[in-house]
Amino acid sequence: MSFVNHNYKKNLGNVFYKINQKVDLYKKNNPCRQVISLGIGDVTRPFSENLANIMSNAILEQKYTSTFKGYPPEQGYMFLREKIKERYSGFGVNIKTDEIFIGNGISCDISNILDIFQDYTPLIIEPTYPEYILSNLQNGKSPLVIYATKENNFYMLLNSLPQKQYLIYLCSPNNPTGYTYTKKQLKEWIDFANKTNSIILLDLAYESFIDGNFPHTTYKIANAKKCVIEFCSFSKMAGFTNLRCSYTIIPKSIKRENIKLNASFLKRQLTRFNGVPYFVQVGAEYILSKQGQIEQQKNIDYYKNNVKIICYYLSKLNLDFVSSSCTPYVWLKCPNGKSSWQFFDELLNNCSVVVAPGIGFGKSGEGYVRLSGFNSMENTVNACEKICEYLEKEKCTT
Repeated sequence: MSFVNHNYKKNLGNVFYKINQKVDLYKKNNPCRQVISLGIGDVTRPFSENLANIMSNAILEQKYTSTFKGYPPEQGYMFLREKIKERYSGFGVNIKTDEIFIGNGISCDISNILDIFQDYTPLIIEPTYPEYILSNLQNGKSPLVIYATKENNFYMLLNSLPQKQYLIYLCSPNNPTGYTYTKKQLKEWIDFANKTNSIILLDLAYESFIDGNFPHTTYKIANAKKCVIEFCSFSKMAGFTNLRCSYTIIPKSIKRENIKLNASFLKRQLTRFNGVPYFVQVGAEYILSKQGQIEQQKNIDYYKNNVKIICYYLSKLNLDFVSSSCTPYVWLKCPNGKSSWQFFDELLNNCSVVVAPGIGFGKSGEGYVRLSGFNSMENTVNACEKICEYLEKEKCTT
């Protein structure tokens, strides 16, 4: 037996932390160069005046005894949960307010949910958000990793999987590839999960970017409420990467070993979580209002236009990449067989442009980089021009 968790001794480095270290060193050695980040998926567009004023007023309420707020309710304020319920009603789905848990970000929520599971096998589809792998390795779990790449059209056929119980991680739209599951594909996963008594953890961090007929939730699909836990966030939807606000939906109909997972997670939160600040939840409520949705859609459209700009420049060079109208990212294959970190270093040192190495999203991401649309249009154009100029010069010298 060990007193400390030796799983943290393993090489569990976070790709975004390593990116920041490299960029900080580069800035220190090159103080006169402007560094443009198309790497970490952090938002840059400011809040609307309405949103800023509403949250400011919520803070000012704390000046008065009559409106002062202490600890928030364990599952979040009812006004926000009612608004989330209303949002799901707009998708044609009925959920109850006590099936909604307000959290402080999907990274935390999708890690915290592991506390209510014990003996399980994580099933993770790469390339994907690295938190899924890291949080399980830190818990001493060895995930079964399968690969959904361009070679298999980013979808793994389920008939090749061993028929056993899993904790299944799905991300739609996928980070980093942008692949978005169809209703038919989600139904296949739901049927598989119910057949094997598995649970699906569905990361919907980029749900607000979805275009077309792709599902915004699984709960319109038959039997999804028996096996799917959904996670959504205000980070990319509303620019809350600093404020931190998210929500988890755990239907009361999900039971395993005669235990309701909703009740288990509530006990977990009562013990280990003290809630999201009042003014943040007030802001989140406004974001889900009709006017708030109009305002945040402008920012989403802005980021999507940046993606179109990136794709335009990459197409001019005939580079191999994938993207979609449902994502703020572009998944680019590194030219000339370069590794992810090799190409990252080249772009940083020669262009002062930051991207995200694909290897950070799993082994199948090696040889790729992710480019983000979360910057200003001016910076996006500038970065793309620098990349194109560098790659054109390199082509001429090889």
